[in-house]
Formats: sequence, structure tokens, C-alpha cells
Amino acid sequence: MGCGGGSVMETRTKVAQQIKSWQVSGARRIPVDITFLFDPDEPPVVTLAFSAPGGLDTVDWAVARDLLIGALDSSVPVGYGDVRLWLVESRGLPMLRLHLLSDGSTGLFDIPARQVQKFVQATRDSVPRAAEGAWFRSALTDIALGRLIDSGPQLSICPVCRALDCLNADHARVREDIRVDQMLKMQIEATDD
Repeated sequence: MGCGGGSVMETRTKVAQQIKSWQVSGARRIPVDITFLFDPDEPPVVTLAFSAPGGLDTVDWAVARDLLIGALDSSVPVGYGDVRLWLVESRGLPMLRLHLLSDGSTGLFDIPARQVQKFVQATRDSVPRAAEGAWFRSALTDIALGRLIDSGPQLSICPVCRALDCLNADHARVREDIRVDQMLKMQIEATDD
């Protein structure tokens, strides 16, 4: 099985892989199991479930799949905020170093890079990166519908580009012309009655 163990399992199109990793604390390396979880219903997201070997408690952390993909090709940290990843060599093996920051606490983990590459490939087989665009469009449609339902008439959908709250000045003039035409039409209809 190679360093880090773990095998990739696919249940339908969900992907899960447990990878034996190490928390780095100074010169000490503390074993930790990290289960990488991928749900094709949310393809941009990978959940990392951390647990001590044999431990029952887990801590979940969501990271972008693109962040994992980018880190596998970078020796400089990628990511921002509370998650950063980069490639290092540790004890002669390629490792993906994960740095987490939460409420002032930090965690540094070494994860066998080859195991992460296998996991990432399994996620790509499940949902190719190019297919994420459809997920984003669907998510944006859901957000737009939610805004439409919640905000009623305050929501502005541009009749030119069909975008929500379009800021294009030329489109604004078209919207104003349409609004004026509608007002005139309503006035004409009111006088006809």
C-alpha cells in the first residue's frame, strides 16, 4: 500500500479516503487520521475529518478541492485565511503540509502527497472540474430565487443581460427606458378606462 496507507472507496459517486498523517509539533510527529470526503452534490468542497487513531471524536474542516489540486503542484503555500497547503519533503517522502488556523490556535499536518493525489483523481473521476460550472450556476440560481422570494420587488433582474443587480451603465439606460415605457403604458391604460 505504500506510505500513509489508505485505500480509495467509492460509494455511488461519493469518494472517501482515510489517510494516516502526522501532526507536526516542533520535532515531534503525532499520528492522526484524516478522512478526506467528497460529495458530488457539492463538488467544489472537500471535507477533512480529523481524528486521533482509534479516537471516536472527529473535527471536520471544509476546504476547496481546487486548493488541494493547486497545493499538489506548489512548494509555496497556497490558500489564504485559515487554510494553507504546500508540498514539502519529510523523511525523504513528498508530503502535503496543511496549516490550519482557528481562534488563535494553529495546527500543522504532514499528509502523504501520493495518497492525496489518488483521492483528488478519484474526485475528478466522479465529477470533472469542468462540470463544477453547472454546480455553480445551479447554486447561483438557487441564491437568486431565494433573493427573489425574500426581497420581492426590490430585486433587479437586468432585461439585457439577465444578471441580478446589473451595474452596467448602458443596461441601466435600457432599464430606465423600459420603466418609462411601462409607466406610460399604465397611464394610457388608466385613461382608457
